[in-house]
Amino acid sequence: MPSARPDFAGGEVRIAGGTVSLGGVIDAAGSGGPGGAIMATAGGGSLSLLSTAALDASGETGGLVLLSL
Repeated sequence: MPSARPDFAGGEVRIAGGTVSLGGVIDAAGSGGPGGAIMATAGGGSLSLLSTAALDASGETGGLVLLSL
């Protein structure tokens, strides 16, 4: 049985592909703890961030958003 988390830490979102297009809300934020992580990797293709994209990995002690080709 999994143990209960002692805080409200953020989650983790990983997106990978040859061509990656991000749009809409991607939420890995924490509430009352550390932020989460959003990682998007486009291996050999292109990575685009659409005008509708809203990425949130915030938290009390920060978070991480990493976009890489």
